[in-house]
Amino acid sequence: MAGTPSKLSAKLATIFVLIPLCAIAWYAAPLVLPMWLWQNVKFEELSRTLAIPEATLRQQVKVTFRHAPRGDNDPLPWQLIATEPAREEEDHLLVRALIISDRSGQPVSALNLGSGNFRDRYFTAMAWRFPAGAIPGLNAKRPVVVFDGYTLEKPDTSKCMFWESELREATWTNDDDEVEDGWVAPEKP
Repeated sequence: MAGTPSKLSAKLATIFVLIPLCAIAWYAAPLVLPMWLWQNVKFEELSRTLAIPEATLRQQVKVTFRHAPRGDNDPLPWQLIATEPAREEEDHLLVRALIISDRSGQPVSALNLGSGNFRDRYFTAMAWRFPAGAIPGLNAKRPVVVFDGYTLEKPDTSKCMFWESELREATWTNDDDEVEDGWVAPEKP
């Protein structure tokens, strides 16, 4: 009988230690695991709904994208510049897209955007690319790109300079005027 209270105390102490540790693990998991992808993207269901083979949906592509907001509070400030393998219909076309992390479901953080010079606006990553409206609850008018957080990187300065000069010369077509995605430009005074 004397051993019973100590066993109960040990069980209670274990519970009081395990609950906070589990809570910490749950909130820390998106820092290292693709929690958002696992919880929100059901490849098998998407394959049936979209009539696209599951293997095609699961295939990662290398994407290059830039931060190019159309104005304050733009809900879709990202544009796809290139995908590898290349898509012919998107050659030299700036595709406005929802680009989010597989870990948190959030876009690239403001810390990664740095000081805002041209080099800080360009990124490359391996990603899953879904058609507009494929993932319920996300923008239905624009493609959704879910990037692998471990592969996110900034291209070297020479590539960024090349893209910046080409885009400044307006040799690329911008799809902003082709799709009504809910963005309303603020009225000019």
